[in-house]
Amino acid sequence: VSSFTIQSDADQQDLLPHEQLVLDGLFASGETTVTTDDLKEKFYAKIPAIRDALYDRLVQKKLVAGNPQTVRRKTVGMGVFAGLVTGIGGFLWATFQGAVLPNAAVLPIFSAIVTFALFAGFARAMPRQTRIGVQAVSWARGFEEFADRVEGDRFDRDAARDIFETLLPYAMALSVATKWSRKFEGVYDEQHPGWYVGPSHGMHNFSTVAFQNSLHDTMSKAGESLASSPRSSGSSGSGGGGFSGGGGGGGGGGSW
Repeated sequence: VSSFTIQSDADQQDLLPHEQLVLDGLFASGETTVTTDDLKEKFYAKIPAIRDALYDRLVQKKLVAGNPQTVRRKTVGMGVFAGLVTGIGGFLWATFQGAVLPNAAVLPIFSAIVTFALFAGFARAMPRQTRIGVQAVSWARGFEEFADRVEGDRFDRDAARDIFETLLPYAMALSVATKWSRKFEGVYDEQHPGWYVGPSHGMHNFSTVAFQNSLHDTMSKAGESLASSPRSSGSSGSGGGGFSGGGGGGGGGGSW
């Protein structure tokens, strides 16, 4: 299957700004049901605004000190300015010392490149995390360790199912979903989740591993469709804005 159907829920109250932007982008046509084929080479244009709104949410929740995209752009801009100043200043100094071209330009150009590279390197680490952000990262690492050690069969069946279903989205976001689903394989016995209807329904036991693999495949393919952009003239392919589906086991999903 290469195309998937997305249906709008009637209840869209109390959505966060980035969530509302996602829904507005998905159902921009006014229809309540769309397919990923309908959104090819269209939805990609919404991704920058969604990304900025999501970054603003991180700032609002005090996870980072500033909008990461804005801080990185400013840092790179400072790097360009500092590189130019270093290069021009170095060239004038070399000329004043009596150096002539091309020797007079070698050191200034090298210095400008190094200066810009340093700022670009700092930009990748910007902005700094707040205390709350550090705690969130610590929680995420703790969950990854929990996914390594948890044993689904040590819980009673109802508790195990609830833990698996509640924390699966976090496992996908942190790229440990395959490991997570393996830990809870077999907890459903003869029972299917009430929210699940799929190829295995009525034929054999619900498999958490098969379900996660199918979900990851679905999210990845849907993400490719949503991120696809029109081919430019002379281009051999189309690229997206970095919107990909849920995380699988080893590689997992990409990022916005």
